[in-house]
Order: sequence, then C-alpha cells, then structure tokens
Amino acid sequence: MEEFLSQLDDLDDAVSSVSLSAAQLTGDNLHLTFRLAGQTWDGTDITQSWQVTAQGVAEHRLSLGECGRWPELLSASPRLLVAQAPWRKLMFSTAPADAAAFLSDLRAVHDDEKWDTFGKYGLGGQLDLGYGVFADGPAPLLELYHPVLEAHRMRPSWLPSAPRPTPPRKCLHLGGTVWKDDLYMLAQAFVATQQPL
Repeated sequence: MEEFLSQLDDLDDAVSSVSLSAAQLTGDNLHLTFRLAGQTWDGTDITQSWQVTAQGVAEHRLSLGECGRWPELLSASPRLLVAQAPWRKLMFSTAPADAAAFLSDLRAVHDDEKWDTFGKYGLGGQLDLGYGVFADGPAPLLELYHPVLEAHRMRPSWLPSAPRPTPPRKCLHLGGTVWKDDLYMLAQAFVATQQPL
C-alpha cells in the first residue's frame, strides 16, 4: 500500500487525475481498481492501474469515477472512532421536567463533527411518558449524554448493546466531508498492487 500512496504523492495534482474504475466485493474483501493519469512533479508522464484490496471490510460508500480527493489511508477518523467504540444502550425511567431545556442541554454536549448528526443514535423511548431506550450507540457518546439525563432527573441506566463484529483498523478516504458526502471504506487492512494496463 505504501508504494501506491507514494505514487499518489508524486503526482502533480494540477495536471493529474485519480479515478476509481471498478469495485468488486468478494466475501468480506473489496477489490478496487484505480487509474492514475497525468504527470509526476518532475514532468514525467504517467498512466498506471492499481488494484487495492480492502480486507475485512466493515462498511463502505463508493462511487465510480474521478476521486474528489485522492485516496488517503487513515488510522484515525470519526468513522473509525464510531466503528471501533463499544456500543451501549442508555435507558431512562422518568420524563424530564422541561423537555426543551433537556434537549438543549443534550445538544450542547453533542459534537456533530465527531459523532455525526444529533439524534442519529438515539432520542428514543417515550420521552413524554418517561421511560424506554433513549439511545443505542457508541459508549463514549452515551457517556456524554448520561450526566445530562442525570441532571434532568431522568434516572438513566445502562444496558449492553448487541455484540459487534471485529472493528476495522483503517479508513481509505476518497473525498467529501466526513459525515455528509464522503466516499470511504473501513477495513482491517489494505493491500495495493500495480496492474498491467
């Protein structure tokens, strides 16, 4: 994979392009074909094809065509944080006295850039009746929610969530913003080999 990423670094981004020309899922491996075309920084013309195999794919969102941003291999990203975190359920058994104030306080501790859209993992249960599973999601996020529920005297408690598969270790990011329009793959490992044209 290092050779592929090094080749990307050598490309002059003003006159070069990287496109995803094929993707095929086999079991839990995703085989991607990238085409590199243009010039290196020293002016050498280049046309190459690379196959990148994502091993142990946990999730992905792809689009064939030119990459909005050149592939970048990450070992830390918000998507990885969510995929790697243990999950829990946060229950409550009393309605908040002031639901609007409660939701405002809860919104104040939620970070959209880190945890995605507010409400994605919860705000369930019967808030007005005062019981139910309030949220099911990444434990670090729900640990931010717990004191807010306590402060509003909602009597929060924990339940384990369903077991999750082995968490991915790497993210291959192909463009877009982290939560809205990004193209990515989460997997255990990535291997790249240059292919004949």
